[in-house]
Amino acid sequence: MRKSKAHRYRFELIAILSMLCFYSTAQSFRYKATLDSVQQSGFYTILLSPAIVAECQPQFRDIRIKDNADKEIPYIVKQQKTALAITNIITLPVIKTNHSGKVILQNSGETGTDELILFIKNASATRTVTLSGSDDTSHWYVIKENIVLAKDNNGNDETSFIQIIHFPYSKYRYFQISMQGKESLPLNIFKAGVYHITNTANNSFNVLPQPAIIQHDSSDKKSYIQLLFDKYYQVNKLRFSLSGVKFFNRSFTLYNGNSINNLVLDSGNVNSRDSSITLNLQVKTNKLLLVVNNLDNALLHINRFTAYQLPIALIAYLDAGKKYNLFFGDSTLGAPAYDLQYFSDSIRANTNLLAIKTIEKMAVPAGTKTNVDNHLHTWLLWSIIIAVLLLLIYFSFALLKDINRKTTNTDAHL
Repeated sequence: MRKSKAHRYRFELIAILSMLCFYSTAQSFRYKATLDSVQQSGFYTILLSPAIVAECQPQFRDIRIKDNADKEIPYIVKQQKTALAITNIITLPVIKTNHSGKVILQNSGETGTDELILFIKNASATRTVTLSGSDDTSHWYVIKENIVLAKDNNGNDETSFIQIIHFPYSKYRYFQISMQGKESLPLNIFKAGVYHITNTANNSFNVLPQPAIIQHDSSDKKSYIQLLFDKYYQVNKLRFSLSGVKFFNRSFTLYNGNSINNLVLDSGNVNSRDSSITLNLQVKTNKLLLVVNNLDNALLHINRFTAYQLPIALIAYLDAGKKYNLFFGDSTLGAPAYDLQYFSDSIRANTNLLAIKTIEKMAVPAGTKTNVDNHLHTWLLWSIIIAVLLLLIYFSFALLKDINRKTTNTDAHL
């Protein structure tokens, strides 16, 4: 009898745990997007529209790419930044010398640098060089010795390769690269330069749908302007202008939500000389509140308001001839952990674009939560976990009681 009771406890516990695991891991995507056909195997960029981003969870943890066999495809998320870093190469002229083992580079702009980019003709050879600097090409001073120049083992179809050498920061007008070893033929360094990085504003934004604007002018001498979107959009930039009187200079505060008790996103001043304001943000929301401090002045009104989202894309390796779908809109999912994230720097920037053909809203299975009952789902899940813990405690005491009873009976027989 006791043995059958223990088996019953074990069976009930396994059943409850199985139901809990199924409930907590079952995927219930609300949207499915069909991707265009893949013509050839390779990495593809899938641009996410603001409408798709609005239905995804923060950090896009619920996005999944699957083929027709329901196999999950790894991807990385690429989101542009408000400012773009543009890298150019400033070429340093190569001065010819009578010595084939020495290359002199002219730094006419006296640009300070701690690295040089060398363009070298293909060669399956290794050479050691010394880097020195000078301001007159007559007096040379060592900068770094024993620098190894060699092509890596990655094969390509180019006739040259690039190697970057690093050294202590220097501003010499001339740099000299000297091959070590008198009997060794030199490498053919035909071009050299330094990196130059400039930051420029990113103007490639997606315009979000216009929100509903509701203004309430309060007796506390402030104007409360609610901006109500139809979805939870990713907002990366706001532009608005105010008007109402010829001369004004007002302070404002922007909140995430519809109350001054919510998170402050930004604040500043707007005036009649420059009534257009641009704010860079990083927020996913469907409500914003702009509070304008009027003091004892006439009221102002929003003359123009535009919200923007930075381009967001997925990059994945897809096979030719296979059909792929994009699933999203499941708040129960955690972020996936793909090995591909460690190779993001190796993926070419000019990947092919793959369009999204159609987006359909999927039928929500019975008992599956939606965004409306997020809190109910959370409480239900925690209730199940607590119930399982209580059952574990109950089963443990019941089994312990059976063991004590068995021990007592055994002692009585003795």
